[in-house]
Order: sequence, then structure tokens, then C-alpha cells
Amino acid sequence: MSKRFTKMMAAVCAAVLALFSSAVKAENDADYRKYADGVRKEVYAMPMPEFSNPKIPDELKNKSSVVMARYTDVSVGKQLKLAFNFGISLSNDVLLTRMTRELVYIGDESTLKEYSEYEFQTHSKNWTGYGVDRQKRVLGIRVIKKDGTVSEVPTDDYIIESEGYKDKNKTHKLAVPGLQIGDFVDVMFHTVTRYQNHSFEPMYFTFFDTKPVLSDKYHCVINKDLATFYRCFNGAKRFVESTNADGDIVLDATVLNEPQFPEFWVKYSAQVPYIQLQIYHLKSDKPKSAQSGLRYVEDYETQLKDAWAGMSFGKIPFYPLSKDAKQVIRNCEKLSDKEKVERIYNVMLLMSINGHSYWGVESFLNEFGKALKKAGISFKPFFTTDEDDEPIDELGTYYNAYPGIYIPSVDEYYVKPVAIMPAGEIPASFSGRKAFVTDEKGTTWSPVTLPSYTAEQNKEKYDVAVKFDGTKLNVSRRLELSGLRKTSAQMRLLTFGDFDSSLRRNAGTKEKSYEEYIWAEFDSNTRAGKIEEIRKAREKQLENVKSEIENFHGKDVQVDFKSFKVESYGTRRDSSSFVFNVDYELSNLVKKAGKNLMLSVGELLGRQTTLDENERKRNVDIYYKPRTFEHTVRVDLPSGYTVSAEALGKLNVNVANECAEFVAKASLNGSQLVVEMRNVYKNDHEPVSNWNKILEVVDAAKNYQNMQVVLSK
Repeated sequence: MSKRFTKMMAAVCAAVLALFSSAVKAENDADYRKYADGVRKEVYAMPMPEFSNPKIPDELKNKSSVVMARYTDVSVGKQLKLAFNFGISLSNDVLLTRMTRELVYIGDESTLKEYSEYEFQTHSKNWTGYGVDRQKRVLGIRVIKKDGTVSEVPTDDYIIESEGYKDKNKTHKLAVPGLQIGDFVDVMFHTVTRYQNHSFEPMYFTFFDTKPVLSDKYHCVINKDLATFYRCFNGAKRFVESTNADGDIVLDATVLNEPQFPEFWVKYSAQVPYIQLQIYHLKSDKPKSAQSGLRYVEDYETQLKDAWAGMSFGKIPFYPLSKDAKQVIRNCEKLSDKEKVERIYNVMLLMSINGHSYWGVESFLNEFGKALKKAGISFKPFFTTDEDDEPIDELGTYYNAYPGIYIPSVDEYYVKPVAIMPAGEIPASFSGRKAFVTDEKGTTWSPVTLPSYTAEQNKEKYDVAVKFDGTKLNVSRRLELSGLRKTSAQMRLLTFGDFDSSLRRNAGTKEKSYEEYIWAEFDSNTRAGKIEEIRKAREKQLENVKSEIENFHGKDVQVDFKSFKVESYGTRRDSSSFVFNVDYELSNLVKKAGKNLMLSVGELLGRQTTLDENERKRNVDIYYKPRTFEHTVRVDLPSGYTVSAEALGKLNVNVANECAEFVAKASLNGSQLVVEMRNVYKNDHEPVSNWNKILEVVDAAKNYQNMQVVLSK
């Protein structure tokens, strides 16, 4: 080997080692402080007159907060880099730098509290199937006093806390000194993210807020060799498009006096103006149609075809079917298609949560489709979108196309559920969404609408039995939740073992419970760990049950918990409601009034929606899920007490219109006071012209919560 070649190899090795050491060397606190100071200095030196000498307009001085100016700067580039993950390789990375700066007027105590304290992680990394993504963050704070004095919070005021493996996770905490009502706070947040070997999710530029925004600007510079797509929604105007001296894409948008939206009963994807921006690296993950340069998306078909090209429905033999799945398929040969689908669906969910928890949407549907084919059941793929995204017939990026399986023989649609749901039920976020069903080759696309839920199907039904113990109340409450009302309660009040056992029974596997599965499949050491997990899960479950009681009655009521029992998990077609019983003792709801007793009967029916004065004013349409509340309270009156006809009459309320209703009826059944309440919100969308009608019902329900009844002796 020649000396020249030896020297060349040594130089190459030295360069590789230098790159390696720089890649793995952790940034120390001093290095980070120097970097952060440089970022803040650079940002605050940018010419932005709207951030200088702020003056609050007289008509806005009584507002809780006002965004005087907001500026977002986005830079997207690409880089070929050595990667040291499982060996040495070349990585096609996307580098995203995003800086958001906001100047806010502090108008009251709530805003002062919101902007006085900050906590953020300076560095983070995330392992993906492509490599390791890394992010570095910097926070900058300046306070502007009424007299125009500007003070920047120095870096030394940031408290650094270390945690995680070898204290590698650095968290910065900051309490802003000297900030007062009437001041302005200038907040800057700067992030640099390196996506290794893949592109990032769509970016969204929204032109609205819940508080006044006087000026909102976006500026983007994107490498010309990347594929850049964007689309406008709900009246948002297109970017001002240009290029810089390097030929890179430049996008700008400015909105003055942004529209304000309330914080509740809003469907942002359908109401607020926004721009969706999607950027792809052409040498990493990308859709089939991606090409370098800028493109405004005007059709949905191209994105739909891209989504189809990236999916497999039962075609990839990536995972072998589990022995449970094979057994279930063998055992359901003589069953109807509906029964087969239910069992296969449940065993697929079982595989998903046991040993296949890394299954994504594609993997789940691929295995579900494979099992259906094995059982002789035909299906058709479809695509839809989540309710938080654009409709499928306005698809701006294939990333938002959500796949599913339609089974014609049972007329049911399936997506990967976010919770353990009965076969045939659609998750809340896909209820009533538009979809396109296709054939096995993706050649024809037929529009359909996914099943939706009525107010009667989305029901909370409570039966509350009450007995007196002096001035305390012994309560036994039975809850029956159906449709879209049950999912969040199931996730809080059921354990992993509950879900696992339910799926095993539904699917008809050999082991009928999670405990049986543990004893059959694991050695003694692993089994002991699993049993300890069950114990801790039960403890957490009881904590959540107690929180449910507090949330139902309010934290002002004293509660002494007694017992909890589940009647139905709500995971089967023939018992799709989640049903449970909870027993407890309540204080503070009974007061003595001479020889009589005063009972807060409205509190026994549960808390109601409360709107403050600002929330009662509305200028946009109303979106929510249709729903029904049916609560019945049966109070066994103490011996010698009764309720007069006049008092009963005051408990009868009827407020109803085409949008909603609140009806309460009271009666005496011997020595038992019975109060029945029905509260219904009938539709998923109401025009703003119906707002006062909805307010009538909301107010009636809230007023009833404060209802008291005299028990006469």
C-alpha cells in the first residue's frame, strides 16, 4: 500500500471520526447559552416596526389581552449528512427553522398569569423508522413598560433543570420579573428541527384567534429543490409568491385585524381561514406526484391517488397471523358474515394491543384485510379524513387521507379505532364524514358519507338513588353511556386488562381473560411484573372514578367514595353501552331550615354548562356533537317529611325549540321524590341565527343546577 494512499485513508478516517465526535458530543450549558444569546440578538435586530413603541387603542384597553403584532418566519432546507444510528450511512435530511414572535398587551390578572411563567425543553430527539429527529429550542422575553422602557430577560434568569438518562434532558424554566398589568410582553420562540431521512407533517398557517390580533405576518423561504404544495381553506387568501436571489421559494402572507372566534363549539377545519403547507424531500419519503418547486393544489384526485399508492389492504404478508387469529378464523366458519366480522375485528384489536402495539394505521388495516380474506369475506378500501382536517373532496395533502375498509355484506365501515369500540361503530372524529370507496385496484372512486350518530344514539343516562343519613346522602348512581358519549369515560375508567379481557371474550379466544393469558404465556418473573401492573392499574382506576364523581357534582361537594362496579364494557354489538355503578356519600347538599330540610336537588342531577358574559356573545355558527342527557333522581324522603304540591310545581321546567330542549318533571311516588331531566342538543351544526335559542336551553339547564326543594315536616 503506497504512503500516499495510507495518508489519504488516514485523512478520511480522521474526518469521519471528527464528524462522529461532533455528532455525538452533547452540547453543554455554556455552549447552549452562547447559541441562545446569538439567536435572540439576531431576532431582536430584525427590522420590525410593529414591535416598537406599541400603543394600545382606546377601544381595546378593557380587553383581557391584545396581540399587537405576530410574526412567523419559516425556513426549510435540505442536507446530505452522515448518520450514526446503526452503523454509518448517508442521510437525506430536511432542516426546518421556525421563529414565532408575538407582542401582547397584558390587560388583566389572567393574562398576566398566562405570560408570567414559561417552561420548555431546550433539546429533544425522537427515534422514528427513518432515523433520529432532533430539535433545539430558544425562548426570548422582553418587557415593554407603559413609558416605553424595554428590558430583556437575561439568559442567567433561566433556571436549568436536568433529567432523564445521565441528565441529558435540559428543561428551562422562567418567571418573568417585573411584568405588570398594562405592560407589553414581547415573546420569541425559535426552533430548529432536523428530520432524518423523512419529511415532516403539514404545516398550518391560521388567520384567527380568540383574542384581538392587530397584525399577523408569515414569511417562508423554502429550498427550490424540495417539493412544495399548499392550499387555502375557508376564505384564506393565497400566499404572495416570489423567489430570492438563489431561486428559492418565498411565500408571504399578512392579515390585519384577524377575525376572532370563541373557544368552544367551533369546528376550526370548517370555519377558520387557514393555509395548509406540505413540503417533501424528493430523496426520502414522498408521494408519487411530488416534483421539485412550488405547486398550488386545486384538485383532490392527485392526493387521493398518492394515498392509494402508499397503502396496502391485506396484500403484504408482513406479520404472520397470530395463533389466536388463526383459531378464531377456524372457529367461525359456520357463522354469519356479521358474526365473523365481529370476531375477526376483536382479535385484530387484541393483536394490536398485545405484542403488536407498534402497528400503525396501515399495518392494522393490512392485517384486518388479510384475516377477512382468509375467512372468505370480501371488502372494499376507502379513504376519508378526520374532522379536524379538510374534507376528502378538498384534500390538500395525501398525509391527511385516512384509510379504512368497507364490508358490503354487513354494510359496515372500519378504521383503526382510537379506543376499544364494538364492531361496526365509527369513532367520533369520523362520524358523518365524506369518503371515497374504491375497488381492489383503485381504479374507480365512489363518494359516500360515513354513518353518523343521532342525539338519541349519543346518550348519557343516569339513574341516581338517594337515601338520607342525617344531613348526609347515600348515593347509588348507575351510568349508561352510548355512542360518542362513552369513549372518554371508557379510557378513564377501564384498565388495559379490562379491554384485553373484553376482546378475548368477544373474539372467542382460548384464554377468556387477561389474567388467564398472563398465566398461560409468561414465565414466573414476567408474570409477577404483569400482575404488579394490574394492581397499579386498579389503583389508578379508583383515582379516576373518584375524579368522575367530583366532575359530576363539582368540587364544592364533599364526597366519601364507597364502591365501583362495571356492568358492561360497551365493546360488543349486543351490549354496546358502557354501564357502571358507583356508590358514595355526599355532604353539603342538605341544610336544616327550622324543622324542615332544604335539599339541593339540582346538584344531584350533575353540573351543567356555564357561559361567562363574553362567551354569551357569538357571531359564528355553532358546531358540536348531537347528544342527549337523561338523568333520573329518586330520593327516599326521611320519615315524616314530604314535598308540597307548590314545591313540586317549581321543579317542573319545559324549554324546547327546534335546536335543543331542557325538560324536568318532578313527582311524588309514595315517600319517594322522583325528578326526571331530559336535555337534548339535536343537531351537529346550527347557524349563528339560532344562538339565542341554544342559550335559552343552556340557561334553563344551568338554572336548574341551582334548584333547591323544601322537605316539609
